[in-house]
Amino acid sequence: MAPKRNDPCHCGSGKKYKHCHMKADREAELAAEEEAVHLHTSGPTFGDLQNKETDRVIESIFEEKNDLQTDVEPEEIDPEVEWLNKLYEELEDADYDETIALLRKSIETNVLDSESAFELFNELYPIMVEQNDRKEFTELVALLKTHQPDVYAEESQWFWSWAVSNALVLQDDEALQAATDELVKDGGQEIEQFYKVSHMLLYHDRRDVLLRALDKHTMDLSAREYFPHVEFELNQKLIDLVIFDYLDTHEPSTLFEEKNIDALCDRLQKYIEKPEDFRKDGLVDFLGLVGGKSTRDWTMDDFAFRKMPKRKESMWDEEDETKKVKVDPAVENLRDLSCEFLHYARTVEDLPFDKSDLARSSIVDYIRERHEGELELADDEPFGFLTGGNNRAKNKSRKVSKKKQAQKKIVHRLLPDPATMDRFLARFFSFMGSRPHEAIICFEMLPAWGRFIQSKGLATEEEVQASLRSLDALCADMIKMAEQNDSDPALEVNMRNWRENAGFERGGDCPACAGYRLPNP
Repeated sequence: MAPKRNDPCHCGSGKKYKHCHMKADREAELAAEEEAVHLHTSGPTFGDLQNKETDRVIESIFEEKNDLQTDVEPEEIDPEVEWLNKLYEELEDADYDETIALLRKSIETNVLDSESAFELFNELYPIMVEQNDRKEFTELVALLKTHQPDVYAEESQWFWSWAVSNALVLQDDEALQAATDELVKDGGQEIEQFYKVSHMLLYHDRRDVLLRALDKHTMDLSAREYFPHVEFELNQKLIDLVIFDYLDTHEPSTLFEEKNIDALCDRLQKYIEKPEDFRKDGLVDFLGLVGGKSTRDWTMDDFAFRKMPKRKESMWDEEDETKKVKVDPAVENLRDLSCEFLHYARTVEDLPFDKSDLARSSIVDYIRERHEGELELADDEPFGFLTGGNNRAKNKSRKVSKKKQAQKKIVHRLLPDPATMDRFLARFFSFMGSRPHEAIICFEMLPAWGRFIQSKGLATEEEVQASLRSLDALCADMIKMAEQNDSDPALEVNMRNWRENAGFERGGDCPACAGYRLPNP
């Protein structure tokens, strides 16, 4: 089977196939095809002789047409297009250093358009990351911004992501702040990219950088056209950042002092869409949950989710949009419980608020959607969404329908099972846009979530371990997904430590997790 363009070359050079033997292989294949055609048609057949006169007539028609076209002036070729075509031809045969030199020359001569600039930088970024040349990549981006600012501006949302990722790895705080300032200043243009980059910052506990940028620049959201919920969700995220900053910068004994609460309310005003709807007592309640002041004793009866009505069979079925749906008390209890998890994660697990909050919101969504049946598998759907539907060995033959098997694996209402968690995480790796940090942090925090549920008396140690042990194969899939995200090596490192975090023993021969193995049940 022939290698694909971006696969390692078969010669063992370590280069991508397209940068090594692809051109030579294709020329060899073409020569072989021409030779085969020549051998097949080397002698005349009866059909050739029969159509000889017809061929002469067709040939004479084309000769007359060519004679008529000799007086037509050839179409003038755009010099920039011609230069770009030549550049692409040179890049096909260029090695690593030559490719960088060609890109630098292209920028300095101002010939790149936005499409070619994005294509070249996007192609080069993973290669330069692999070569440990993040700093030089950053210099090339700066060169583009200086020589061709219009081209840079058209694709700036991608350069934000690369700049923030490089600055985090290089621990360059000045560059990190500059890239984040630019992200926030123009973030309203590409809200999805803003979410992706801000989640990267919060994953690395760099809320301080994001807040400084927000203090300098106010994102102009009102001038953009979004789905109705986007502006509300974004403002809520920013409010949470300010509240977490408040919790981290105040002693527990001063959290509820009137002057401090008033100062916090003043700081939150610019992120509140309708100040008249703001409830100070609601803020105090939230601070109580996250600040460890809740004294509620939970039982599993508090999470007896209401039975969901039968879903519509078709998306075209009419629904009464005016009919108000009552909020399930169990769902509200789940949200409150998850807020208490933030305090547990901060004080017991020593995890930052922002990172825990990213996981908290995903875990709540997962439990709610599983209960509502949104994560059920149809009988003709395979497990293994993260790996493209490739079933694991234990799932290849089953007498029970997949849907029933998936439902059977749900052993605890507040703990994950592998089938539905697999399906839930797959959404973060869709072809429409990958959000690896959200997926990794959700899975990464499941052991801490399990220990929290156990600490609240809502699950036994055996139930928590059974749930985590069932996710072992999914952990291997998540490691593969983390490996593909070469822009942030922390994702792979943390996923390889997942089994140890889950309480599993070292040892064994698991290549995906550097030798971790599961204890005997």
